[in-house]
Order: sequence, then structure tokens, then C-alpha cells
Amino acid sequence: MKIIKRLKPDEIRWLARSVIVLVLLAATINVPFALTKMRSHTGAHASNRVMFEDEEAAARGWASNPPHDVEWPDPNHWMKETKFAFREYYISAPRIREGGNNFLMMTQHLGWPLPVIEEREMWWDWDNPAFVGPESNPAPKLLPIGLVLNPLFVGLPIWLLACVLPVCIRLVVRANRDKQGRCVWCGYQIESFGTCPECGSVSSPKSTE
Repeated sequence: MKIIKRLKPDEIRWLARSVIVLVLLAATINVPFALTKMRSHTGAHASNRVMFEDEEAAARGWASNPPHDVEWPDPNHWMKETKFAFREYYISAPRIREGGNNFLMMTQHLGWPLPVIEEREMWWDWDNPAFVGPESNPAPKLLPIGLVLNPLFVGLPIWLLACVLPVCIRLVVRANRDKQGRCVWCGYQIESFGTCPECGSVSSPKSTE
């Protein structure tokens, strides 16, 4: 309560408005920023790449849920390339019948710190009646977790540094003034509690306790 008494009403309103504005601003640029990271699957490779084969690939599974009700076979090749706000997966599995096609999924996860857009291309055993229905190259889709949490992860730290930190510094200054018997708000030296003769404000929160 003592801290609240050392904050002016307009400062409290400013803190509340600023956090809302910063989070909304981060939300506004969240998806457009992720879209700028999308690239062609034939583009230059990212600098960081990891690859796994056979059992290690199967243990990691598919980067995105396969689009069929019937499960896809476990992958035997798994590759991930990463750079800032970009993760691309190239994952494949062998054919499950003679004369059929291999299974392949190329997935991009875009956004920071969490992915907010997923874009993928898929190949499978086209002639197998168990795997029918979905588009092999569906439109990019939004990922709800990143869509909700990214603005908080980005906006709140900026708010703490740009808005809360300056207010905390003011609170320290006002606390020191109070200890020195000066007006909390303007720093004028006073002899007793009451109205400050300099700024006309209550001289110290102590006077209201």
C-alpha cells in the first residue's frame, strides 16, 4: 500500500495503458513478421542443420501431424534447419507397399519466440485408398499458441524496461525524500507533515497512515 501511495494516479493509468499498447503492437506485427521469414523450399539452406537417420529419425517423428486418419509410417530420414524465427523440417519415410510412393513432409515453422505460422508440402502413396482426401500443399495456417503468447513474450519485457523501470527509479527517489523529511513529490524540505508549501501536495505518505 505504501508503494501505491507514492504513485500518482496518472502514473498508474499510464502503466496500465502502456502495457496494453505494447502488447497490442506486438500482436499487430506478430504474423506479418513471421511471413517475412517464409522462403521457397528451393531457397538457400539455413546455417544450422541437424540430421538423423533410421531409429533416431523415427524417435523424433513428424514435425506436424500427418493429414490422414491412417498413421503414416515412422520416418527414416529427419532433418531440421534453423535460423532466427525460422525452422524448416525435411522428413521422409519409406514406401509401405511395392510400387507405392515414399512419404515426405517439408514443414516451415515461422515466428519468434514461438512459431506462429506453419507452412508445409507433403507427398504420400497417392494410389493407396487409405491415404486420400487432404491437399498435398495446403495453405499456411496460424498456430494459436504462438499467436497468443508471442505478444506477451515480446511486449511485457519491453514494458518492464521502458515503463516500469523508470517508475521504479522514481519510487526510490521518493522513498529517499521521505526518509530525509522532504516532500515526496517535489523534494522541498519541510518541518512537519501536512501540505507541502512548495507544491501544495501532501508532503509524505506517512501523513495518511
